[in-house]
Amino acid sequence: MDASSEAARKWSVLLAYADRRWQAEVENARRLAERAKTLITLVSALLGLGFLKFGSLEVIEPTILFHAIRSFLAAGVALLVAALLLLLGFRRQRDQARPLASRSLAWPNEARLNASKLGEAAALEIACSVVTQAAVDLQIRNTGEQGRIDSGQLLLVFAAFCAGVSMLLHLAFARVV
Repeated sequence: MDASSEAARKWSVLLAYADRRWQAEVENARRLAERAKTLITLVSALLGLGFLKFGSLEVIEPTILFHAIRSFLAAGVALLVAALLLLLGFRRQRDQARPLASRSLAWPNEARLNASKLGEAAALEIACSVVTQAAVDLQIRNTGEQGRIDSGQLLLVFAAFCAGVSMLLHLAFARVV
């Protein structure tokens, strides 16, 4: 086996590995998008319920307690709005200008110009490099998306806590009056 075919075989193996890595990150991106979609639906439904309940609270004496209950409920609604905005992906301007990760899969210009002069090993090396870079780019994006979703879930937990405290106070003191 000559050196050229040995190098081509090596780059074929590395390209297959890079492709598996790319496919894994694509699957991660799909799962994260599905998770975000589910959370957005949940938060939207909870927001609708929160706004309906907000105006229908009966007045409880003393009024300071009534205001405390409404404050906890308002804090829960505010946290739900924050979670929704975070999950919908309102990001800084510089993040919105980034091209899609699949754009990293484009064949480099200099290699495109010299395509006829490339040997099999060199073409496989370039392909491996391109796919690896795209996989790394997608992995970085997925990590950011994971953090954004986790933050949205944390806001959801805090919103549930505020709503729960509001509900417990309302139930505890509505019976007394």
